Amino acid sequence: MPVSIPESHLDLFEKKSIAYLAVHLSGDAMMVNPVWCSFDGTHVLVNSVEGRLKDRVMRKHPAVTLCITDPDNSFRYLEVRGKVAEITTEGALENINALAKRYLGADEYPYMRPGDVRVLYKIAPEKVNVMAM
Repeated sequence: MPVSIPESHLDLFEKKSIAYLAVHLSGDAMMVNPVWCSFDGTHVLVNSVEGRLKDRVMRKHPAVTLCITDPDNSFRYLEVRGKVAEITTEGALENINALAKRYLGADEYPYMRPGDVRVLYKIAPEKVNVMAM
C-alpha cells in the first residue's frame, strides 16, 4: 500500500535536490545513479531514455530505493523505498523539460539526442524515512 511523503520534506521536490536511485541488477549487484526527480502528489517521478540500462532494469525489477538529499543541508534527506507502479512515455517529454527548467534554468532539456524516447517512471512509495539535522 502506498504511503505518503511527509509534509516536512515535500520542499525537496521544489529544490535542485539530487536523488540517488538504487536498482537491482542481477544477483546481488546493485546500481546507484544520481537522477532528477519530481513528485505528483502520489508518485515520485523519475525520467530516463528508453533502452538505457536504468530503463531495462526497472522494467525487470520494479523495486527501487531513492535517497533525496537537501542541497542546502546534506544531513537532511528523504529515503523512499517502493515499486515502479507505471512506466509510460505519456508526459515524459513535458516532465524532463520541467526538470530542466528547475535544475538548469532551461526551457527545454538540452541533452536530447535524435531518436531518444523519454520514459517516465512513477514510483509508489511503500516505506519512507526522513532525516533532519
